[in-house]
Amino acid sequence: MSKKIWVDITNSPHVLFFEPLIRMLEKRGVKFLITARPYQQTIALLEQKELNYKIIGKHYGKNKFRKAFGLFFRSFLLWKEIIGQKNRISFSISHASPYCCIASNFAGIYNLWTFDGDRAKDIIVPSVKFANKIIVPEIVPKENYIKMGAKEEKIIQFPGLKEEIYLWDFKPNKRYLEEIGVETDKPVILMRPEASKAVYIRETEFLIPLIETLEEDYFIIFIPRTPDQNVLYEKIFGNSIFIPKEALDGPNVIANSSLVISAGGTISKEAVVLGKKAILTFREDLSTVDKWLIENEFMLHNPNPSKKFVDDVINREIRIRKYTRSNEAFEFFLNLINNVQID
Repeated sequence: MSKKIWVDITNSPHVLFFEPLIRMLEKRGVKFLITARPYQQTIALLEQKELNYKIIGKHYGKNKFRKAFGLFFRSFLLWKEIIGQKNRISFSISHASPYCCIASNFAGIYNLWTFDGDRAKDIIVPSVKFANKIIVPEIVPKENYIKMGAKEEKIIQFPGLKEEIYLWDFKPNKRYLEEIGVETDKPVILMRPEASKAVYIRETEFLIPLIETLEEDYFIIFIPRTPDQNVLYEKIFGNSIFIPKEALDGPNVIANSSLVISAGGTISKEAVVLGKKAILTFREDLSTVDKWLIENEFMLHNPNPSKKFVDDVINREIRIRKYTRSNEAFEFFLNLINNVQID
């Protein structure tokens, strides 16, 4: 019987993370069951990548009680979906999905859980309790997960950055901006706001005054995380900034931009891997990976950058080191998934 792997996808970056691994393993005869929830651009990206999926559950908002309910309810829905197929599923894997860990545990399915963050306790604590293997970056000390309940013998560490898994061999389309309707002689800044629905985010909408100072001299591509952000920023800025109507190819937008300004998330690390300048404006406690990138000058951190600061970065007055990407992380995950040894 051919191997069948269950992948649960709960956020936009996870589509990019898993897609090259799925494609490569499909060539080796592996079959996949993909479950997903509609959050940010997750479903749009799954459609764009032509990956077959089934929507299970939803995002339950920022309120802690609703999130706690959502954790158990979506886990139950997943368990209900896969319990009848458990004998046909070899194992499950997710990036940062506690739902998959819990449902797999109760269904008796071996589970791999991976994450590169070490600050989101509401995700990490339930995940490491129920996962069979915990796959985290070498950059992050094991102790950071152990103190949140992970057993050391469960932890496996991977080299490099998770973004290298899908970007190590990336070749940019130099005409991509033209293809999506962007025509400008100004330097392009790609901007991504904070994950306003995340429990750990306290401050929101702080990018608005920065955009107001930049929009005259720069062409801003603004990618909202939520429909609410889309409505808010369109209302304030109208057509003076570019807000896409559909999911964009993020890496190609980054590759064709002069600078990425992100209030958190994967996009700033994608910029690092692609050798582009990035300013992280995240105002909460930084992850160990982000701290490492900042300390090694691969990325800048400024919670409240001025226009002068942005000008200096673009004009090379403030320098950023180039990160040397490799295929180590991709090969690591490919071999790990292809050769899972179920305890």
